[in-house]
Amino acid sequence: MQRQGDKEIPKEFYSFDTGKLFSECMICGRDLLTSGVTYMIEKSIRRYPDLDASETIYDYAICMPCAVEQKKAMSEESLRRIEQYFTNGFQNGAAFIGDMTMEQRLEKCLIYGKPIGEMSEYVLQAACVGNKLSDSLPPFVIGQKAMNEISELLSAKTRDEIDGFIDRHFSGPPEFRELLRERKIVLI
Repeated sequence: MQRQGDKEIPKEFYSFDTGKLFSECMICGRDLLTSGVTYMIEKSIRRYPDLDASETIYDYAICMPCAVEQKKAMSEESLRRIEQYFTNGFQNGAAFIGDMTMEQRLEKCLIYGKPIGEMSEYVLQAACVGNKLSDSLPPFVIGQKAMNEISELLSAKTRDEIDGFIDRHFSGPPEFRELLRERKIVLI
């Protein structure tokens, strides 16, 4: 189990549906606020700069045991490519996440450093324990350019697994599921 930090989970990571902290794992239903288990929150945002508005495309929380099981379904090829992508990103000048304040990490893409105000889409991720951020992985933003590049790294097997994950855990009309498939949800 990862250590709970002393920082409260920022409101950016609250559930879009309830406006509150996520309280259970979307896969197994485990209580996330009292169980002491580490969990990940992922939230995809689309911005409309001309309207000075944004919308949440999807958001969810998944406990680390379920995330590990989901990661096992990804191909070794995809995992190796994603790891190399982040390694190269940091070697090519991306900000080192440990040297940034939380506010700085939530203002710009981890890989390219582009401010969220200049992006049309981005994904927020955070590791949490209870109602606090985890000390193990600070929250961060991945911009649309990086998301597209990561999506291109996925093998056909991994794409099929992600499509199955979307079908099992996200409801709504077929158009909604297609929108999610285009984004290729990936727990990093």
